Amino acid sequence: MREITTPAAVRQFLQVVHASLGQGVDSLRAALDAGDGFGTIDAVHALKNEFVSIDFAAGVSACEQFSEVQRRGGDLAAAFAVLAAEAAAAQAAILTEPEYLPATEPS
Repeated sequence: MREITTPAAVRQFLQVVHASLGQGVDSLRAALDAGDGFGTIDAVHALKNEFVSIDFAAGVSACEQFSEVQRRGGDLAAAFAVLAAEAAAAQAAILTEPEYLPATEPS
């Protein structure tokens, strides 16, 4: 992406993904708390798309594992904890990207 666009566009993309990851975790938590199976599926799918867009393989894997637990039955709370931790790790990684950091004034 960096090769085909501007630093400002990359910054905007990173900001959107950072926010979307947080919103996605909140949406998934709300769907789980409400017992909304379809809402849970939608929220995990949206999170997986965000992880794919930044090539964050551990997050993609956490989403796939969560979906597997949901399909087969199992500890959704534990699967959610892993997924939420991966989202937090992705958000932390985004914060270290040079385009995400505020521009500095020349000395």
